[in-house]
Parts: sequence; structure tokens; C-alpha cells
Amino acid sequence: METSESQAVQHAERLREKIEKSVVVSAAGPIKFTASFGVCGTVAGKFGQAPLLEDDLETMINVADEALYKVKAAGRNQVKAATQQELHYRRSKVKI
Repeated sequence: METSESQAVQHAERLREKIEKSVVVSAAGPIKFTASFGVCGTVAGKFGQAPLLEDDLETMINVADEALYKVKAAGRNQVKAATQQELHYRRSKVKI
């Protein structure tokens, strides 16, 4: 199943909010959590401007991972989508 960039952000944001509202009760007191997500999705079934290829999955995972590191550097508890420019740049480096 294909997930668009906006759908990926929506799913991650919904999950982030649920985690943020969760509280675990412990003997030491309540424990709260936050989560950060880096996501990547397709736009109209394309990866950047090109049709989605089977080996693009690894590139998409790597770009989403880079987006996660940017979220962590920016303060955490956020969702960041990899931009189509980042996807295009990464894909052009991988594909010769």
C-alpha cells in the first residue's frame, strides 16, 4: 500500500500526540513520554519527479532517518517529513 507524504505526517503526528498524552504510573511517580518521527512518502505515486522504483524503499528509509535526526536536533517531540528536494538529491547520488 502506498502512503503519501501528507498521510505519513498525519499518521506520525497522531501517534506522537497519543504517546505525549500517555502516562505510566510508577512507584517513583508518573512517567511521561514524547516521541519524534522522521517520515517519507510518495507524491502521486512518484519518488521526487520519477516513478517509484522497487529499490527506492531503502533510499526513502534513509531520508526519513535523516529527517528524524533533524527533529532531534531541533528539540524533539515533533514530526518532520523529508522534502522532495532531499529525496531527489539522495536518489541522484545513489542512481548513476
